[in-house]
Amino acid sequence: EKKINNLAPGATKSFTFNIPDSVKKEHSITVKGRFVDDNQNEIPFSVSQEMELCIKSKTQKKIDGVLDSSEWNKYSGVTFRDGGKWVGITAKSQNYSGVAIDGGDSDLSGKLYAEWDDKYFYLAADVVDDVWAYDEKEPDRLYRADSIQFAMAPFKGSGDLSQFCIARMGDGDKLQIDRSPVASMIGIPDKSLYDLAISRDSNHTYYELKLPWEVIFPDGYTAEKNGQLAITLLINDNDGMGRKAYLEYGSGMGSGSANSGGYRSFYMWGERLIDTLKN
Repeated sequence: EKKINNLAPGATKSFTFNIPDSVKKEHSITVKGRFVDDNQNEIPFSVSQEMELCIKSKTQKKIDGVLDSSEWNKYSGVTFRDGGKWVGITAKSQNYSGVAIDGGDSDLSGKLYAEWDDKYFYLAADVVDDVWAYDEKEPDRLYRADSIQFAMAPFKGSGDLSQFCIARMGDGDKLQIDRSPVASMIGIPDKSLYDLAISRDSNHTYYELKLPWEVIFPDGYTAEKNGQLAITLLINDNDGMGRKAYLEYGSGMGSGSANSGGYRSFYMWGERLIDTLKN
């Protein structure tokens, strides 16, 4: 219970609530309560909030395809699983009918991590996949292989969009720019503009990407604490016969309209909060 004393007409007052770890691991939170005035009149309220965190990187990332737990904060990013209970996650079969991934978590699931600093956006993933298929020969069709696609905008509803795909090709690990506010950037950029490593161990595929903000938003963008970043992500699954399924976070690539209105919001937290979350 929180008491409000001496609240003048038109004034506002802020409160801080501690969020349990069990809630921080979910994709969203709904706060319900009631406001009671001096005359005991009650006004109920319910507020839902997306909870995905993009935490400022505290360490220098070594982009080698090895996900070191000391490099990536466990609270930063999104868990991808089929099953219906994961808010914001959509599973699609090869005919896009919404049928569950046929082999369950061992067929396709994963955890994606997202962090940031003043110069770069960092993305990492541990994808569980029973078959690793990466024989796509056409760069603009990388999504048909086992791959990760993501699109970003400065905020939900913005038309300033960039879309990317990362995957292994026969001649190495590639990043494809599928959409950009600057048309000349579309295609596979020079490797000097990004750092990408993909590795495979048993049934796990590991991705690590370091991408400059000026590649994502060539018209200009300032990453800052307490800001927001709109994003949608796909994990694509190919078991050797083309893309058979995907897990999608948000919408705007695999499903929905091709705009940022269906993207999800990442909240840009500062590095000082990392130790608080770990404790």
